Amino acid sequence: MKMRGMKKVKLIAGVMTAVMLLPMFSGCSKTKEVSNVVKADDPWYESVRIKIDRDIRENEEEGLGGICMSKDYIFYMYCMTPDRGSSSRTVLDTYDFNGKLLSRRNVKCTEDYNIMNIYSLTSDPEGKKLNAAVWYHSFSGKNDYKFIDIDAASGEVTDVKDLFTGRAVEALADNSSLSNIHTVGEYEILEMYVFNGGIMSYQLLLYKGNEFLADLDLSTTQLRVLLEGYSVNETQGSIYAYGYEKSDIIRMEFDIHSGRLKSKNHVESTDGSTVNFWEYNMTASGDMCRIDSLGNIVKIDVNTMTPETVIDTNWYTPYFYQPNSEKKMFSSGVLNCDENSALIWDQETVVYACDDVKSAEYFRILRKAEKNPNAGKKIIELALPTFSGITEYLSRAIYEFNNTDDEYLIRIWDKSKSGYATTALDFYYPQESRDQELNEQQIFKMIQELKGDETPDLVLSIQKNHAMRDEIFMDLTDFLDPEVMDKQYGNIIEAGRLGGKLYFLPVTLEIEGLVTNEELVKDGAVGITFDDFDKMVQDKLNGFSPYDYPESKVYNKRSFILSCVDTKRAIEGDRIEFGTDQFRATAQYAKANIKYNNLEDTPEDVINSWTRYRGECYYTKIGDYLGFVRSCFRTKSRYTIIGTPSVDAAGPRFKALETISVSANTDVKDGCKKFINFLFSGRAFDSAECNFMQIVTNREIMDRNIESLAKHNNESYGWYETNIKSGVFIPAPDVDKAFGYKYATDEMAESFKKSLASISIYYYEDYSIVQFMDEELAPYYAGDRSLDDAIRYLNDRVTKYVREM
Repeated sequence: MKMRGMKKVKLIAGVMTAVMLLPMFSGCSKTKEVSNVVKADDPWYESVRIKIDRDIRENEEEGLGGICMSKDYIFYMYCMTPDRGSSSRTVLDTYDFNGKLLSRRNVKCTEDYNIMNIYSLTSDPEGKKLNAAVWYHSFSGKNDYKFIDIDAASGEVTDVKDLFTGRAVEALADNSSLSNIHTVGEYEILEMYVFNGGIMSYQLLLYKGNEFLADLDLSTTQLRVLLEGYSVNETQGSIYAYGYEKSDIIRMEFDIHSGRLKSKNHVESTDGSTVNFWEYNMTASGDMCRIDSLGNIVKIDVNTMTPETVIDTNWYTPYFYQPNSEKKMFSSGVLNCDENSALIWDQETVVYACDDVKSAEYFRILRKAEKNPNAGKKIIELALPTFSGITEYLSRAIYEFNNTDDEYLIRIWDKSKSGYATTALDFYYPQESRDQELNEQQIFKMIQELKGDETPDLVLSIQKNHAMRDEIFMDLTDFLDPEVMDKQYGNIIEAGRLGGKLYFLPVTLEIEGLVTNEELVKDGAVGITFDDFDKMVQDKLNGFSPYDYPESKVYNKRSFILSCVDTKRAIEGDRIEFGTDQFRATAQYAKANIKYNNLEDTPEDVINSWTRYRGECYYTKIGDYLGFVRSCFRTKSRYTIIGTPSVDAAGPRFKALETISVSANTDVKDGCKKFINFLFSGRAFDSAECNFMQIVTNREIMDRNIESLAKHNNESYGWYETNIKSGVFIPAPDVDKAFGYKYATDEMAESFKKSLASISIYYYEDYSIVQFMDEELAPYYAGDRSLDDAIRYLNDRVTKYVREM
């Protein structure tokens, strides 16, 4: 076991040797020779972000909507369904490219029809006439699919045509239903689901100018999934579509007149790589576009199947994509995009209480400027690991700084300018599920690049011990102006010191500990010993561990050990030493008291059982104020955050989720200092509601944030309780216990602020060291190795790993 582990580390280090040697050949310069300045001919797009405010009245529910653009206007049409007793109506909103709502009109339908759903919406170039594919519903109960023309100025429907008539009816497959409609220029493609004996297949119907052309022949394909993305080549008389056949993405070419399948090919780019279509969405013009977490917009060239950047993140000031969580989720898509403009759609979904989901949607409008308005500004280059997102708090600070500062402009460093896709899939799979080993490799590579002379100025989220050196980062002691420092929780700032220096400042953080009823601990206690912890479990928690509760993914040896052991401290001394009293006590307690080795060993029915006991002491990691509220067992008691079990009853600890550092090689130190003070002052939120879901170090901002989140939470929970009492819905048994939904109280806010003012232990988990711990402790748990041997093997492996860094 020992030799295999050591060999693995050596191999990883060997693969990265070339990267490590880069600084040796990059020259001796320790400062940039030429300051970067924005040039007048640098591309630039003016950007506007609009929160969509729909005209939704009491008892109305929104159906599907459609968005389109003309040369000068953005049209947004949406319909209201009568599900709650009101009459149906459809609204047409018109915006200019500055985000101003120019008009709002009810769409006037013909005869006794109402629009129930909108499948597509297009505009003529002048913005005078709109065309839509809709589901029409009459008061007599008749439902029809129609193409309709709408006068944009009045909202009046001027012409109506049946979707399915004549040859289209003859072509329509049995047991089919309309799924989606895409428009490409003058063409409309109707995607149909066909059900036959429980098996679903597809049908594609092609129209031009609302007139049926052909049924595209899919009879010789075996499509598992039909993908978005269509293109038309009228010279060749072809239309192209894409889908999954078996395990391959295929490109299908059809005759535009007859629908005959001309060819079917496996999709590869010109360099032989496969395009991941799941990361792209189809725009109104039929292009397949991808917007990543940093704001880069990429389009697939349909001739070469190669991604090409259309708009670079550094050509405008984007709202960076934010990491998803269980409480707040984000997704984005490109609605229209060319070299001169783009229309981006963003959705934000927040869950404050059970069944009360708050959604907000935004347009982002980009228009190319004739000349760069930032010409002459000094550039601050910002680097971050490519897999990480940027939280709402930090993203807004960058956005507002770029929009308001007259001297500097923040850009993303070229070597970290590729973000991850922000498709709907990411809505359901947050960043923590990404490949951790790949993330570690990217961080390693980035640290090596920071040792060269071509470095960025600001660096986000690098906390590895071997990067905390004077030749890589500046000491940020006294970087914050006195009036800004006075606003901070100084204990949190100071906790990050290494060797007396601050190589980074924590921007957002996560608190780890036991949320405990104050009656269970001694007055003023900030921690608990292993003996007292075990006694509390047996005497006051009915024998149930604070790690064992409904929906818990931490009732296992691995999670318990990581919550009590600090790998950062183990490697900071003159020699590596895991044989501390704390490590031994933690490993022994885990072996004796916790059944499952890791999350993978824990049965799903155990994790998902809402009937499991939940007591007055609850282990958790808290990333925002509502995380603390939900961790409290009941509303009327008083709770505090204490440290996890330790030999010296140490207090709770925190991990920095985002940090900011200044490169030792920067030539814009004053600009970096200016931005950092802007960030930590909270000025980006001077006129904004502080409802972000992060914990930050600014006391004044946190006071506003706690108040805002409590208000939203209590409104949602009040709505939830009202609906239960009125019988609108019946919640699942124990759902409140499982997820901790409750009112937030003033006492909770007071306790949370008290914890923020007292935490002083910063920790950092090195993924590689955690893997070593898993591997070396497994034989100890199984009874095949003594704890002394496990510690000795672990010390050897970590010593070798640290030396090679």
